[in-house]
Amino acid sequence: MGVVASPSDRRLVRERGADIDALVAWLLRETVVREDPPSGSSSPTVAASPSGSTGSEKVDHCELGAVSMEPLTRMAEVAAASLSAAQLQMPAVTRYDSVDATRSVTSLRTLMAMPLASTV
Repeated sequence: MGVVASPSDRRLVRERGADIDALVAWLLRETVVREDPPSGSSSPTVAASPSGSTGSEKVDHCELGAVSMEPLTRMAEVAAASLSAAQLQMPAVTRYDSVDATRSVTSLRTLMAMPLASTV
């Protein structure tokens, strides 16, 4: 598909002396944003990739057993296109926070135990 980066982000990568294709391989994804390009001597090179892999190689699933190609339904094609577009446009962020919800649960139980106000 190619590298997904705005013109200003591409210019920033060039100004910092990094190759955008090497940066994408180093990031293990196809999108580059302003915060990604490293500066100075830490610029990635193709050799900086842990396995030398860019992540875009085809995987041979035949090793796991018999494989058959089946055509996608129109619904599956539309869903795949929409999900791919959404993945490119929205960052995929997962955040895990540790929270003590004891007070919230206690307050909720108190509110649930109260009788509803009657309407006049």
